[in-house]
Amino acid sequence: MLGGGAADSRERPRGRGGLAAVAACASTAHGQAALFRTLSVGPVSALAFSPSGDHLAVGGANDTIPVVETTGWRIVHTLEGQTGQVNALSWSPNGELLASGSSDSTVRLWDPATGETSAVLAGPTGL
Repeated sequence: MLGGGAADSRERPRGRGGLAAVAACASTAHGQAALFRTLSVGPVSALAFSPSGDHLAVGGANDTIPVVETTGWRIVHTLEGQTGQVNALSWSPNGELLASGSSDSTVRLWDPATGETSAVLAGPTGL
């Protein structure tokens, strides 16, 4: 859920002044939604849960990627290195790599355990 959006996937994220919030929700045993925590991270353009669900990567316009631990909702790493808005995030199936795509025409591979960049793949320029 982004910035007060609904569970309906057609709902657009909302916020004030271009800012959005990430809200963590879960289902109770009775099928009711339970709000656990809201994390203000600025403008959000991409989200990705790790395969195990224990981490959430958040991409946005501020060139950083907070990686949030989902049991205590604290930021465990802030990945820095993209020089454009982060538009895409994807975890490897085993959770050992996180890929980020940015408007700077690069894809970065990150080690989520350390927060370090593993590789930078440059895209085409001048298109």
